[in-house]
Amino acid sequence: MTARVIGMDARPFLSTRTGVERYAAHVADGMLDADRSRELLFFADRPPEGVALPGRVVVVPPKPADRAAPFDLWLARRVGPAARAEGAQVFFSTSSKFPLGSIPSIATIHGMEWWRCPEAYGCGQRLRQNAWMRIALRRAARLVCFASSTVDDIGAFRGQAAERVRIASEAAAPHFRPLDQVPPDPQVGADPFLLVVGTLEPRKNVDGVLRAYGRAVRAVPSLPRLVVAGQAARRSDRLRSVVEAENLVERVDFLGYVSDPRLVALLNRARALLFLSLYEGFGLPILEAMACGTPVVTSDRSSMPEVAGGAALLTDPTEPDAMADAIMRVCTDDALVTDLSRRGRLRANDFSWRRAGSEILDILDEALTDAAA
Repeated sequence: MTARVIGMDARPFLSTRTGVERYAAHVADGMLDADRSRELLFFADRPPEGVALPGRVVVVPPKPADRAAPFDLWLARRVGPAARAEGAQVFFSTSSKFPLGSIPSIATIHGMEWWRCPEAYGCGQRLRQNAWMRIALRRAARLVCFASSTVDDIGAFRGQAAERVRIASEAAAPHFRPLDQVPPDPQVGADPFLLVVGTLEPRKNVDGVLRAYGRAVRAVPSLPRLVVAGQAARRSDRLRSVVEAENLVERVDFLGYVSDPRLVALLNRARALLFLSLYEGFGLPILEAMACGTPVVTSDRSSMPEVAGGAALLTDPTEPDAMADAIMRVCTDDALVTDLSRRGRLRANDFSWRRAGSEILDILDEALTDAAA
């Protein structure tokens, strides 16, 4: 059975586009690119202003109780009936939250970081994530994730294999590519640098990277500068203290959130991307760097080796000496850098948002067929 009319939550499209929001935008385009006969209906809690969505927008005004509730009552209770009334056959949520009842819903589990790295999240965040995860396991028609490691985590959380979990892919957007000419960044300048990308939350291990970089600099003082691109998050103020303790004040630049065009330019100029998270459900910056021809140093755990596919330098993100050694290798071994760049571009070519969109459509069709049976 084919899902011709698909409901989606418009709110990720109206927010600052970091990981989940960027996924939502790219996969929606990919779904339509894979099959133009499908229709997307976007449900918003307010009229979108200045944002073009690839489908019709339906505004469902929230009730006062929705805004005060710690739980996402608007999506859970208001959107489902509206989606059914507007003709949506199935709802695809790009987060773990989804409408309860009315039509079959697909939940997206980007990762189980709140469970695997609980120290990085507040008590309220963990409770909400736990609640939605348990609801999704009971009531979602399908759960989508992006790596076999996440499937294993969901099974461990549940205590047994979750039979309705499916794996889909992600991809680097087409504008992530090698550039012929890259002007110096206005803040970083023209000097060589290493790049760290990601929201500055504890799970991203930026403090660990800073300490490893400090060790590497003490061993090889000529190493390039370190540039950190990512918006502030819970406890990110601690990073300034690490920089000072490692005597790196003159060697580290924090850029904050950067737009995609600037990120593409930074990746093209960087000696390497250091993506050394403690946990990732996928790790899209790995593919984005590879698509630009930028060598990648990443972690040897969760989804990251799976995404890298043998085209990155892997290391233990909990061992400062191991990370420092990897940093020094990628800064001093030109043959390694050339090889990583070549293999990375080939790896990135294995993924596309059209493919990702087609995979989601297949999962939606499967869920709708089951619901109709």
